[in-house]
Formats: sequence, C-alpha cells, structure tokens
Amino acid sequence: MWFALVLSRVTTPVMMAVVFFVVITPTALLMRLAGRNPLARGGADGGFWVPRRGRNRRSDLERQF
Repeated sequence: MWFALVLSRVTTPVMMAVVFFVVITPTALLMRLAGRNPLARGGADGGFWVPRRGRNRRSDLERQF
C-alpha cells in the first residue's frame, strides 16, 4: 500500500502537468492569437458594468423564472 501512495504522489503531478501543457496552454495561445479575452471587462466609463443591448428592462422583470 505504501508503494501505491508513493506512486500516486509522483504520477498525479506529472499527469496534471501534461494535461496543462498539452491542452490548456495551446488553447490559451490560440485564443490570444485570435484576439479573444474572456476576462475582458469594463464599459465606456472604465467600470465593471457591461450594459445590455436590445432588451427591455420592464419585460425582464415580469417573468423572472
């Protein structure tokens, strides 16, 4: 059982690093090359509020669920 514990402590970080560098990093690089930033926030005034367009506020409140 101790061998399994030691083996899991070694292989788990190695496998997580492989997944990160094979899947996550290329995806992030492709998104950066395409100019997409999913964390971009801010409106015209520099705040975090992003205004909604093309929606009626009154109808949003009538049927909430």
